[in-house]
Amino acid sequence: MGRLMNTVHWKRYLDWTRNNRIKRFVESRGNHVFWQISQNIRKAHSNNKESLTMVVHEHAPSAIRIPKQDYMEVMNLCIKWFEINEDYETCEKIAKYRSSMTPSKKKIKETTIETKL
Repeated sequence: MGRLMNTVHWKRYLDWTRNNRIKRFVESRGNHVFWQISQNIRKAHSNNKESLTMVVHEHAPSAIRIPKQDYMEVMNLCIKWFEINEDYETCEKIAKYRSSMTPSKKKIKETTIETKL
């Protein structure tokens, strides 16, 4: 049986601009963490999950929770991380995942209405 964990907002462990401890964490494990998060968000979105909860580090006291409305923001954060680290191939993969998550605009057929005078 798995252990029970409290959940915290995802920014607490992923937003490296908030404090130096998180900055050091993502500097050492960011590539792996952000790639896994992008994959899990894609799966959660395709399964229409209301949120994604995951453990970022095995020794972290809490798991992070990403609500569905934040999926795009977190995907953008993942892309930003890989852009900063100049890993453009991974950026492209995540960008494709992100674009597949946005609803496509339906093409509206133009109809011609003929009027008789």
